[in-house]
Amino acid sequence: VTHPSTNHAQYCYASVIGRVQADPARYG
Repeated sequence: VTHPSTNHAQYCYASVIGRVQADPARYG
């Protein structure tokens, strides 16, 4: 599946934020 670069960036950003929120101790 391909995504426009902007959507891909937003998806990756949201994914990273989700990881940070799920495990804040790891990401400080």
